[in-house]
Amino acid sequence: MSCDCIQAAKILYNKREECDGLYNLINKKYDELKNYECVRVITDDNYGHINYALMSYVTALGHLQCLKELHTIYKADWHTDLAEVAIENDQFDCLRYIIENMGRVNCGQGILRQNTPQKYREYIEKTCKNCKNQHSIQNQIF
Repeated sequence: MSCDCIQAAKILYNKREECDGLYNLINKKYDELKNYECVRVITDDNYGHINYALMSYVTALGHLQCLKELHTIYKADWHTDLAEVAIENDQFDCLRYIIENMGRVNCGQGILRQNTPQKYREYIEKTCKNCKNQHSIQNQIF
């Protein structure tokens, strides 16, 4: 079962060619969209691109099925940024989906920080496609 974000995404995606930019689109379709919590949240903040904003929102909440559906709708590849959202919000299943299905996640782009939880760190180091085997080399150097 999908959350309201999928319905909002479909409205936004289907109507995007009629409008210029996120805010014009939301203003034009506000009556249709105002009841979707995800749209209210992302328009109250500066999340940037609507597709990324919706995917970040569902990732932060741990709505894995919604993330999968949005990935299919948008054919998205905001992998490293979404991986950071998953880590920051302790959404391990979402992180696994992002890394395994959304292309290349570069752990050198900041998702492996000093405060990254061990469970996440071990998984990322084991599965990172961009830097396979470099982690053990880096650990030996330092």
